[in-house]
Amino acid sequence: MPAASLQIEKVEHPSERFTTELETLERGQHYRLTLVLKPNGPGGKVGDTIVVRTSSQRMPVLRVAANTYLFERVRTFPDILDLGTLRAGDVGRVALTLMVYREGGSNFHARLSTDVAGLNLKWEQGPKGDRYQTTITLIPEKIRIGSIKGSIFIDTNDPEFPKVIVPVYGQIVER
Repeated sequence: MPAASLQIEKVEHPSERFTTELETLERGQHYRLTLVLKPNGPGGKVGDTIVVRTSSQRMPVLRVAANTYLFERVRTFPDILDLGTLRAGDVGRVALTLMVYREGGSNFHARLSTDVAGLNLKWEQGPKGDRYQTTITLIPEKIRIGSIKGSIFIDTNDPEFPKVIVPVYGQIVER
């Protein structure tokens, strides 16, 4: 028995963050829905629902989750520095990397600082001038047993994003 013909009557979404395009692959049978994120929209993670209205009696409305993430022009990876739980004797062997990116352009400058005692930051600009790689180490003599909570502050020459803050968390235990 052949599959019933299905027509897509309308595609709706409440968001201005993206556009959708419907392509018919096989009329009445197969369709492709493409979501294109607008690059100049507000940054961040957003969950929207795309509503697809169909000719089906059994399922006239399909809801499609649209989870989008638009990076800001200046961003870090990771966006939170979670040190996890470390034994006090191991802190001298820990080295983490924090990347700072600026999309577009090559004259990006950044300076980093922190309010976390015992956190050492060493950064260098990438060869294209659009990013910095930061090596983060812990200074054993300055790290104390207990929780770590603070921030890394990034001052940039980008007029729209002059300061970026990366939260820092962790726990130092004796053994």
